[in-house]
Order: sequence, then structure tokens, then C-alpha cells
Amino acid sequence: MSSAGQVVAAAGLAAGTYSAKGSVRDASGGTGTWAFQLTVVAPAPGTFTAAAVKVYQSEYDFNQQSGQGSALESVAQYQHDVSALSPLGRAMFYRAVQRAPEWLQIPSIMQSVSSAAASMSRGKAATSNGAESTPPAPFELGSSKGDGHCDGGPSDAIVFGLAIVVDVAAAVFNGAISDQIYSADLPEGAKEAAGSVDFVVTFAANIVWGAAQIAKDSVAYSQLSYLDCAKKDMFGYSANIDNTTVQSYNLLTAASAAIDKVQQTASTTAQDVLDLQSQVSAMQATLASSLAQDVKALQSAIGSDTQGIISQLQTDSSAIQQQNSQSRADQWTIAIENALGSSSAVAPASLQVPGEKGGMLTLPNPAGVSVQSVVLADMQALQSAGVTIPSNATDDCDAAAGDVATSQWQAAYVAFRSCYQAFATLP
Repeated sequence: MSSAGQVVAAAGLAAGTYSAKGSVRDASGGTGTWAFQLTVVAPAPGTFTAAAVKVYQSEYDFNQQSGQGSALESVAQYQHDVSALSPLGRAMFYRAVQRAPEWLQIPSIMQSVSSAAASMSRGKAATSNGAESTPPAPFELGSSKGDGHCDGGPSDAIVFGLAIVVDVAAAVFNGAISDQIYSADLPEGAKEAAGSVDFVVTFAANIVWGAAQIAKDSVAYSQLSYLDCAKKDMFGYSANIDNTTVQSYNLLTAASAAIDKVQQTASTTAQDVLDLQSQVSAMQATLASSLAQDVKALQSAIGSDTQGIISQLQTDSSAIQQQNSQSRADQWTIAIENALGSSSAVAPASLQVPGEKGGMLTLPNPAGVSVQSVVLADMQALQSAGVTIPSNATDDCDAAAGDVATSQWQAAYVAFRSCYQAFATLP
């Protein structure tokens, strides 16, 4: 700093913030300290102007589609405003965008929103067919519900997408505000230039923010109209329920009269039941006598073959039990393989407890299979088929066996799982 108070910085400084301080003596011999902070802003890339115009274009097109384009500055005018920025102005605008880089993603968001809201236009109130009219005849529930009657309003996803655009545009505008050049101590000519940069940059950012807010408000208006229609339809549906309730009461009254008539015939029905019971009892006695005679004749005819039949039944029963045991073993094998191959490290507790304690980690256990036997059997099957097992798989299996030997049950399960996953994914 010179004795006249002029601050001089070296040319070619990289973008960033620099701080300097020191002491100075003026011509009268007075001394004092000074401090100064200099912010060097990186220049905007050559493609930034086109990118900024593309952001505004996407919002402008959506507002034109929804009938709000007349409230906005034209795209050509916005392009002129951004192009007219000084190099410092473009650099400050680009700096604000860099703090919220999602700003440059606004065109893709608006394209998705425009596709979903292609048929939407501002002021198109949803209509209901009969929601406010006389409720339909009783027992026609649902004929006045909103589905198929109210014109479809914009979805929550569209409103949410536009809310994101508004938030991002606001972030860039606020960033431009925070970067304003405070020039109270600058010479008069420098004050005017700095103030011009601040105004144009914040104006350009504010236009995008305003266009986004208009788009969001337009969609929110259409959504409110649709919700209002659905509410009216619900009132009509409620009225229909009221009518149905009245008819239900009438039906119950008729049913009560029918019950009285049924009760008048109850005594006759009871006598008929007694007669039927007597006939059934006689038939049961006859059938019991005939069945006893048939059983006696059958036992006589079977004779010595009875023992052979019993033996065959016992043999068949043993085979079925063996099949059931094998089926349970197969089911446990599949369950163990699924747990070992899962990406989740959390396994059923029974797979981490040895068979001697009622678990499935080792044999023997009631299921006849274990984590250890499944892993070793699958690995041996691959080896028999000519598949080379990775060394890390065999190392993990050896480590698991060591953990079993030292009763480190959870560690053994983890090692068996690592071994299985090492070879189970082989081609």
C-alpha cells in the first residue's frame, strides 16, 4: 500500500481469496496499520452464456405451455441481457452458479416436468360429472366417485420437481446477492461500475428464479382445482351412502316380517325333524348290523394274508419317512445356501450355533445337514466337475474349521460364508 492509500496486487493471481496487512507512514510522518482482502474470481467459460440461456429457455417454454408466457421476458431479451454482461459480471454470475451446480440441470428437470404435464393449462378447472347433483339411486355405491369424472390434475411429482427448480434458482440468486461488490470506499467512477455489475448479475439470476416460481404456482393452482373437484365427488358419494342406509333400513323391516312368518311354521318343522330322526335311527341300526356281518366275512377271507399286508405297510411307512427326512434335509440345504449367498451379513441365529447345542453350524443335528457340510459338499462337487477352487476359498474354509475346533462359532460361520461366496459365483 502506498502512502496515498492505493492498494496494488500482482497481476495473474489465481482465483481465490487473498488477505494482506501491514503498516504505513504518510508524508506527515503519521503511521498506522491496514488490512485488505482481495477476491479473485475465475472467468466464466465460453459456453456459460449459452448454458444460462438454455436454463431460462426451459422455464419459458413450460410457462408458454401452461399459458403464462406473456408474463415473462422473451428468451431473445434474456440472451441479450446475459451477453451484455461484462467479463467481471459473467464471472460473478458463473461463481454464483458454481455454488449451486444443480442450476445447470434445470433444463433436464423441466423437460421431465413438461412431458408429464403436456395436457395441463392454467385455469383449466377440473370438472365433475354429477358430483354436486342428486345422488344416484340407492345400492349404486361408487357411481359418483372422482376416478374417471374429474379431469386428472398434475401429480405431486410435477409439483415437487418444480419446487426443486425454484429452490435451485433461489440459491443462485442468493449467491449472486452474497457476492455483490461492496464499494463504499471505492472512487466515484469505480462505485458506479461495481454497482452496475451487481445489478445486472442479480437481475439475470432473479429472472430465472421468477420464471420458476410462476411455473410452480401455475401447476399448484391446477392441482388445487382437481382436489376441489375430488372433494365435491366425495360429498356426492357420502350422500349416496345416506340413501343406501335408508334402503338398508327398509330391507331390515321386510326381513323382520319374513322372520315372523318363519317362526309361525317352526312347530311344523320341529315335528318333521323328529320324524326324520326316527327314520335315521332305524337306518343306522340296519347299516350297523350289515356292516358287522360284512367285516366278519372279510376277516375270514383275508386270513393269513393279514400279516403280509401289515409288513408291506410297515415297509412303505419306513420308505415314506426316509423320503420325508431327505426332503427336510434338501429344504435346509437350500435355506443354508441362500443365507450363505446373501449380501446381508446378518444370518439366522441357528446357523451360528453348533449341532451339539441344537444349531445348524455343525453335525450332528436333527436336520442331518449343517453349514459346514453344505459348504464342503458344494466345493467338492465343483472340484469333481473340474472347476478350480480359488485359494482364498480354501483358506477361508480352513480358517472356519480352525474356528470350529476352538468353539469360535460366529467366527466359523463368517469364514464358511466367505469361503462359499468365493467359489459359488464361479462360472
